[in-house]
Amino acid sequence: MTIPLSSVFTGWTGSLIPTAVDDLKRGIEVECERFRDLPYIVIQVVRDFDYDGLTVDLTFLAGFPDEAAAVIYAQRSAAEVCAVELARPSDGDYRWHIVEPVTSVLFPARSDSELVRRVSSERFKVANGSGYDSKYFEFEVIHVSATEPIGPELFEFLGSEAELTRHFLRCGESR
Repeated sequence: MTIPLSSVFTGWTGSLIPTAVDDLKRGIEVECERFRDLPYIVIQVVRDFDYDGLTVDLTFLAGFPDEAAAVIYAQRSAAEVCAVELARPSDGDYRWHIVEPVTSVLFPARSDSELVRRVSSERFKVANGSGYDSKYFEFEVIHVSATEPIGPELFEFLGSEAELTRHFLRCGESR
C-alpha cells in the first residue's frame, strides 16, 4: 500500500509507503525548524552524468537572514566544491576540468512570484574528458518572503518533486 504525496503537498503526484511518508513529513518539519526566520536559502543542485545515467540531487545547504551573507556563502560553496571536483581522481588518463561555457540551466527559467524569487546563481560544469562523466553544479540563492520559508510557495517555485522528496527523506531518516 502506498500513500499519495498529495497528502503532504497538493501539487505533488507521486506516492510512498507509509513509513517513508512519515520520514518525509519529519524531514519537512526538521527543515522548517532549521530555516525558521531565515528567508534567504542556499540550494545546491547537482546533475551527475556517468555510465549509469543521470542522477539529480538537491540539497538545502544553509539559510541566512540577509541577502549579502547568502550570496557570499553560495559563491564560497561553489568555489570549494569546484576545487574538490577538479582534484577528484578519474579513470585512466582522464582528468577533471571545467567546461566553458555552461549552457545547461539546472533550474529552468521560472517567473519569480510575489513570495519567492531567485537572488543569484553560481553554476559550473566539470567533465573528465571521457565523454561519459560530467557534473553540472548550481548554487541558487532563493528569497522566500512567506511566513515559513520551507513550504508550499518554495515547493511550487522549485517544481522538483522527486528531488525535494529525496532531500526531505534524507533529513527525516537521520532523526
